[in-house]
Amino acid sequence: MINSLKENNVDTTYIQKTNGRSGTAVVHIMPDGEYYSTILKGANFDITTDDVDQAEEIIKNSKIMIFQLENPTSVIEYAMTKAKEHGCYIILNAAPAKKITPNMYNCIDCLIVNESEASFYCSREVNTIDEAKMASQTLYKQINGPVIVTLGKNGSVAFDGTNEYFQPAKEVKSVDTTGAGDAYTSAIAYGIFNNHDMQQSMEFATNVSAIAVTKDGGQNSFPVLEDLMNL
Repeated sequence: MINSLKENNVDTTYIQKTNGRSGTAVVHIMPDGEYYSTILKGANFDITTDDVDQAEEIIKNSKIMIFQLENPTSVIEYAMTKAKEHGCYIILNAAPAKKITPNMYNCIDCLIVNESEASFYCSREVNTIDEAKMASQTLYKQINGPVIVTLGKNGSVAFDGTNEYFQPAKEVKSVDTTGAGDAYTSAIAYGIFNNHDMQQSMEFATNVSAIAVTKDGGQNSFPVLEDLMNL
């Protein structure tokens, strides 16, 4: 895993090895390419606030930070607070769905959820485009920042307090949707970093995730910019 990150020019300075096992997701792929995961937390729960403090220099020099919810809530909240103090733009991809504290909500600049996560946080079913639009408006009130709800083959919607957005999915032959949400989230961060507007960012993220689902695996299915030129 570390070698793969290095090959893709990712700084691995703050990655630590523990005596336990790495966090593991057993992916169950359905015939249509959709997937369900059984997640074992493993080393994801070994991270502490001391680890966050050790990485403060890189946090301080970061423009954008992406968080998920695979680590202890207390550590995520601590890291978010630290990042906010240093002026980072914080994106939370709220997966797997679990309680978000009021302080965490206050730190979030952009929230990204899929339909099942939106259902969890809104306490109602979110399956259709209209239901996702309503969910994005509900969740916007929690963070006062843009909320994106992804709907797989039905595209994605967003609300930024003023405008609603809809981006249809690209029609591709899906092989494995593992990592599609991660690809989408990272592409949204790329768009924000490059000052793209919301619609541009969603279109770019949709193209990135469309390529990712046409290949097996997670990390190794992510495209590079050159791949997008031919889409």
